[in-house]
Amino acid sequence: MIFEHTAETPFQAWKWVTKLFASNGVVIDKCKTIDGIVITEIKHPTDSVEKNPLYGQMFIDEYKKQFLNPDPKNFEYTYGQRLCAYDTAGGYLDQIWCIIRELTRDVNSRRAQAITWNPLLDATGREDVPCLQLVRCTVVKGRLNMEVVFRSHDMLKGYYPNVL
Repeated sequence: MIFEHTAETPFQAWKWVTKLFASNGVVIDKCKTIDGIVITEIKHPTDSVEKNPLYGQMFIDEYKKQFLNPDPKNFEYTYGQRLCAYDTAGGYLDQIWCIIRELTRDVNSRRAQAITWNPLLDATGREDVPCLQLVRCTVVKGRLNMEVVFRSHDMLKGYYPNVL
């Protein structure tokens, strides 16, 4: 099944997706999941925190700093490491910079994308692998459109900060 919703703000999208999981989620191996694809469109993206019982603006501001930080510190990986310092055989690649460069070169490009999955590391049975898999950017009618694919996503605690 495909579940689609258009929301005005990230907070409204989060409220919809949590209700969707409450009413349509199924438990598989102690984890609640949706049997299908969840698509949310946010008409007015913002990075300002709306009233949310889980997060305040200070938490979100700190999360945003860490999100693209390539230093994994004490973690196996970070999204920043995978997106801004992707380990290649010849060095490190900043995929976000590549997206910007590609769309600057050709606003109609369909090649402006980044991945986090590294098969050499992640397909070997590691316990901690990225949930965020793909970021694909296009420009449609003069506006940046970002498609983000998660292989798995904590809709209650992870969706809202990730969208912001």
